[in-house]
Amino acid sequence: MFKCMDCGCVFEEPKTTIEYHGLDYGYESQRSCPNCGSTDYKDSVACDICGEEAWGSCYCENCKSETRAMLKTDFNYFIKQGRMTDIIDMFTEVLDDLYVEERSNR
Repeated sequence: MFKCMDCGCVFEEPKTTIEYHGLDYGYESQRSCPNCGSTDYKDSVACDICGEEAWGSCYCENCKSETRAMLKTDFNYFIKQGRMTDIIDMFTEVLDDLYVEERSNR
């Protein structure tokens, strides 16, 4: 499956257009969204969490949305105090530490 990044259309195969440019031989082939004609589309990959289709990321929109909602719920205290940037910075630092720790244990 493919998804157009301009109009959001999900389709099985891109539309193929062949242009001859007035020549008797040779041609240029271009693939595009069958809905709007855009060449900005992505092939789907399986979400690393649930296996559903995802475009432009390793995670589907549903899993990202659920994770965002959990974080907002769990860190509501910081959000209400206007300290969301602080908690994001702290998480980034801790996640970097965990990543290094994980890599060094292999």
